[in-house]
Amino acid sequence: MKQYIFKTMLFLIPLLIVAISLEIILRMIPNEYRYKREYLDKYSNDIETLILGSSHTYMGLNPEYFTSNTFNAAHSGQLPLYDYKILEKYKKNLKNLKTIILPISYASLFKKYNSFELTTFKKKYKYFFESDTFYIIEITEHSLYNNLKKINTYHKNKTTKYNKLGWCKIDNYINNEVELANSAHRTLPWETFENIKSDENQKIFYENVSFLKYIIQWSKTNNVDVILFTPPAYKTYYNNLNKEQMSETINKAIDFTKKFDNCTYINLLDDPRYIAKDFWDASHLSDFGAEKLSRYMDSVVQYNYYDTKANHTK
Repeated sequence: MKQYIFKTMLFLIPLLIVAISLEIILRMIPNEYRYKREYLDKYSNDIETLILGSSHTYMGLNPEYFTSNTFNAAHSGQLPLYDYKILEKYKKNLKNLKTIILPISYASLFKKYNSFELTTFKKKYKYFFESDTFYIIEITEHSLYNNLKKINTYHKNKTTKYNKLGWCKIDNYINNEVELANSAHRTLPWETFENIKSDENQKIFYENVSFLKYIIQWSKTNNVDVILFTPPAYKTYYNNLNKEQMSETINKAIDFTKKFDNCTYINLLDDPRYIAKDFWDASHLSDFGAEKLSRYMDSVVQYNYYDTKANHTK
């Protein structure tokens, strides 16, 4: 028995050493959650325009094209609850904040926080924004293949996918009709919620609305403007979404503008200025589209520019 245990340990020790080494290497790779927390810890007092939200702003709004001192604190999968928590954590330090920008996307108000696809985000948010004692084992977050690919990519390029102001650059994008259609068909099923009037979906809807309402109310009290916007999408996306779900979302955004004079809503969903070249996939912008959207949103922030053609209800 002792000999069996000894042999087992001889077999496991090298694996343990490899696992620990891999974990250390993965932790040395820059992490957008860690980076954004450290940036906000150091520079939140300087921020004039704060970008929150999900991948639509993480990839879609580049602070480098803004006139004001702007930072992108969005993440993929970041729902209103986490926008609220980030504001709660740093609101005392945001002394120069003048504007908050938030996306109101197709799925924004109907996503629930215990959904499977948000599990990784929730753990990383808790670790980097709430408590450093909550330990994440990096090697368990992805497959061995993806971990090795991540290590190889970083050490080969020595670059991060996000810039110093928090925007995520996507290098490989698609802009042909077939692929944009395919990406819409892959995405829409898990962003569309059946029977949005059900008790469960309405509960989720009003939970999300309550977090947005808090952000807008706090902003009004502190003389901060809030810009809500529905980001551009390609026709293969917006022509196939559930119109009732989109209408409910847009109507709530418009309702905010009626109740709060510090709140503006702009609907860019089917804006014809965004062409195939501007999209990474059917609902996310490429770097070309991000520059276009960023310059436009900067004009809204700086000059209270209001595009009446873009601001319409479906």
